[in-house]
Amino acid sequence: MISSELRYVLVFLAALFGSLFIIPKLIGIATRIGLIDHPNARKVHTTPRPLVGGIGMT
Repeated sequence: MISSELRYVLVFLAALFGSLFIIPKLIGIATRIGLIDHPNARKVHTTPRPLVGGIGMT
């Protein structure tokens, strides 16, 4: 039987490595299909940014 602490660690590691794998893929897809946020006067960033990075975190 797996202890509850080990189970939490395994779930955390699975989520971490899953996010590390999927976020770069999503950024590449967003760039290819044009899901880009362009900077303007109200934005803090100065270069275009992909809009889908948060999807990989959920």
